[in-house]
Amino acid sequence: MKIGLCVIDMPASLGGGYVFRESLAQAALANPGRHEIELVRAKPRQLKFDSAGVSPHDGMAWDGVASVLTPSVLKKNVRVLVQKVLGSKPPGGEERIAPAIRSYVDWAIEQRLTWPNPDMIREFDADIAQRRYDLLWFNHIEPIHVGTPYVLNVWDLQHRVQPWFPEVSENGQFRQREAFFAEGLQRAAFVVTSSDETKAQVTQFYGVPSERVRVIHFPTPQTATEAASMEKPNVSEADLRARYRLAGPYLFYPAQFWPHKNHINLLRALKILRDQHGFDCSMVFTGADHGNADFIKAEARALGLDDKVVFAGFVSADEVSALYRHAFALTYVTFFGPDNLPPLEAFALGCPVVLSDIPGIRKLFEDAVVPVNHRDPAAIAGGIKKLIDDPAECAQRVAKGKIIAARNSMPNYVAQVHALFDEFESVRCCWP
Repeated sequence: MKIGLCVIDMPASLGGGYVFRESLAQAALANPGRHEIELVRAKPRQLKFDSAGVSPHDGMAWDGVASVLTPSVLKKNVRVLVQKVLGSKPPGGEERIAPAIRSYVDWAIEQRLTWPNPDMIREFDADIAQRRYDLLWFNHIEPIHVGTPYVLNVWDLQHRVQPWFPEVSENGQFRQREAFFAEGLQRAAFVVTSSDETKAQVTQFYGVPSERVRVIHFPTPQTATEAASMEKPNVSEADLRARYRLAGPYLFYPAQFWPHKNHINLLRALKILRDQHGFDCSMVFTGADHGNADFIKAEARALGLDDKVVFAGFVSADEVSALYRHAFALTYVTFFGPDNLPPLEAFALGCPVVLSDIPGIRKLFEDAVVPVNHRDPAAIAGGIKKLIDDPAECAQRVAKGKIIAARNSMPNYVAQVHALFDEFESVRCCWP
């Protein structure tokens, strides 16, 4: 079959999504199996609205350039938007698509950021049709408006599991995610998740038959695998420590500054380590700010830790690898999971891992990690202290982690997805 691997262009600062997308594209094109695989890139949706008042028809500049619409004008012209999206498609589709369009309009009004470009959607759809793909493979791009059968990767459904976090609920995020998943999951030929827990959520929340939801564990990113194999790393420990003024042991947390990443409880654990256990170490945070960094910096100052915490921001892949390699431990205490890439990166680079005890992590990572109650700073500190008190056990966990990282290789992941392609081939042969 002819497979289109669909990815959306995104900046490297978006973290795990970017790492997964780029590693997967590289491995899939290098290992096409017996199918023909092409990379299909789409740009992020660019249509914006601002406060300028314009007439409906003047505002809808259907040339791929941003439409200038007030929220009220946008809201009143759903019918015109629907017609533009449908183009020359058969009548009757308007009633089916209008609710989804209205949902996106509501989200755009709340979000005050972007609105899906109907021209882009139609052009993408036409481009797919022209290339005559038998199956699409979607990673980080919505398949809702595409008629070709597809495989869809799902990272998490945390807006359903923990909707109180603002990043998955406020500013229209809950509505936007529901609009995507409600249709995108149900129409997929296969839904791919990284854990049994996420598979169960897909079937429970969206009614997708269990046999169409397949579990393929996240692969170890190629950047970590390649860095681990280097005899001479691109960033030395001396350069790393000089750059971030790291005099002694440090903990590492590569996580964007979202509330669910739980930086606050980790800082409180750092204070407990120093004050109650006598372990004086630094903390290195990397990742882009999504509005929570100032709050976290203020907490570090209030705890008297501002001289112990490095806010490195977005750093290069080489620096990330060096930070893993020389850290006392990765402290990945997120509320979301169990589907996360950093533990696999740490495994590959020989870094001990302290990880949130979220349902599913023991099956995914076995005894290679120290599981902790991520809601309790004392428990987090206790998990780190286990690594301090028992170096031999720490070494055993590191050795087991390397085995898991090698087992979850990117080529192995791609091979398992190829098996889905093979399975669907007997279905897709039934029409032109």
